[in-house]
Amino acid sequence: MRLEEWLVADSRLDEQQYEIYMSEPGNSMVIAGNAGSGKTVLAVLRAKRVSNLGSFVLLVFNKALKAMLEFGFMAQQLSADATIYAWAWENRGMDLSGLVFFPITKNGENVQYLSSHIYLQKGDRIEVYKKSDHVRKSHYAALHAAYLRDFKTLTPEEIRSREAEITRFVSVDFADWIGNAYWQTYGRRTCFYELEKILSPQELRLTDSTKFESLSSAILFVPFKFKKDFMILDEAQDFQAEQIESLRSDFTKSIVFFGDTSQKLSTSGTSINAIAKTMACEYVELQKNYRVTKEIARLAEYMLPDDERTLVRRCNKDWGNALPVVKKCKSLDEQIDFILGIIKAEDLTDVAILVPTNKMVEIVVKKMNEKGMDSQYRYNRPLGGFTEALNDFMSGELGGGYYNQIDNLNFQSTLPCVLTYHSSKGTQFETVFIPFANDSMHFNGIKKNAFYVAMTRASRELYLTYEDKLTSAFAPVPVSCYRSV
Repeated sequence: MRLEEWLVADSRLDEQQYEIYMSEPGNSMVIAGNAGSGKTVLAVLRAKRVSNLGSFVLLVFNKALKAMLEFGFMAQQLSADATIYAWAWENRGMDLSGLVFFPITKNGENVQYLSSHIYLQKGDRIEVYKKSDHVRKSHYAALHAAYLRDFKTLTPEEIRSREAEITRFVSVDFADWIGNAYWQTYGRRTCFYELEKILSPQELRLTDSTKFESLSSAILFVPFKFKKDFMILDEAQDFQAEQIESLRSDFTKSIVFFGDTSQKLSTSGTSINAIAKTMACEYVELQKNYRVTKEIARLAEYMLPDDERTLVRRCNKDWGNALPVVKKCKSLDEQIDFILGIIKAEDLTDVAILVPTNKMVEIVVKKMNEKGMDSQYRYNRPLGGFTEALNDFMSGELGGGYYNQIDNLNFQSTLPCVLTYHSSKGTQFETVFIPFANDSMHFNGIKKNAFYVAMTRASRELYLTYEDKLTSAFAPVPVSCYRSV
């Protein structure tokens, strides 16, 4: 994904987008818009605009979008810590961005983890945290309770001082099923570490694998959330009504929601119109789509109910007769060969391969690797049911969850990106391939929305492949909307 093309400067916004960007920061709003209308870009620019006016946070519904937005925030010289995965905000507190390292000692193949310190690398900054034996969760909870009790009477300087005192202490959590040794050494949300010092990579070489081990699923977090002056929600349609309502107590000045009901992937999500009514705030609908071509939009619209088919008339670009391509294949290998052949022949560097499930991501990545092509990806690898999980834990093999999170995403890389439809939300790529478009996938209801989301990630070319029989979701689609090969 080319971030330089996605994250446009405020000087390149259209008149309506610029009016939203320059709107009164203290006004709460709901911004609706089709795929490619610039919602996520406006969310980042909104964060930039309010960053000098007070504290803020941008909540997102999935982890892949959070990873992408961290790059966007850094490009705007904003702290990546201000992008928060919504589940974490509700259940854990404020996650800190960066890669976590653990100190180790090695004796042959045996590795011993040392609980004395944890290290967090953020670019050229290394935060060193020392285990605190005197801080317990009850002590931390008392600090936070006092902060909430006194909040309305505190000056801005006193608020910052209180928050700085609390955020010196962090705890550790893990996003997936981890080795039992981690549990025994660090616990999970039970031990506290205090910021001891800040070093540079020259002062501490975390790349020394004999002394340190990184774990991509490890997360340092401040166990409580603070009130923010400004809140921003992207992909708001996937939040539950109860979640939306609960946010009233989390901000002091304004909240802005960005979303598109047609892209709702959660069965418990809510409509953008309903959010505007619930929060009693201004509703604005973006009028133009800058990503999807008319040819792709014409096909994608058939995945939506008749009253939601507004994408074509809002398209702001047209690539002529570049119809989406649909190809029938005899096998998975033929689908992958077709995809890789086009990537190589056209020397494509901004590519996504989008599939319905985590298992299919793993299959595609493995097949691509076997055929000599590297990729970037994110998926969850399940580790069986509760019985299997408990047996693994008791045997000391694994412990702490039901899946492994496999993630090497780097949105600045030119490698093909393999994601589920759900994880692709908010992203865009010049060329998108959608394999497994088979009738057996049963694209209906909320899954049809997901199919629509996948199609509308493409800004230039769209290819779909299938075996046996094309998905019945194509039944109402005129053959003039795509090219069969």
